[in-house]
Amino acid sequence: MLSDSADIGMGAAIHESANVWHLAEIREGACLEAGVVVGRGAYIGSGVRICENSKIQNFAMVYEPAVIGAGVFIGPGAVLTND
Repeated sequence: MLSDSADIGMGAAIHESANVWHLAEIREGACLEAGVVVGRGAYIGSGVRICENSKIQNFAMVYEPAVIGAGVFIGPGAVLTND
């Protein structure tokens, strides 16, 4: 399920079983695998890969070049930076 208010970049690969909630931003080249949940207002940077059954909670930010493994939980408001 992709929310109508989510901002999905061109070329983002989102599996049909992934859920992207309201106001989330998924940048170009990001990859969301099966069963991934991206919460309200979350940001997924370009080229980020989120493996199956992971959950990115509301307003979390995951910047490139992160690779999130299978079954990982990123809590609300967390920031994974590229510094």
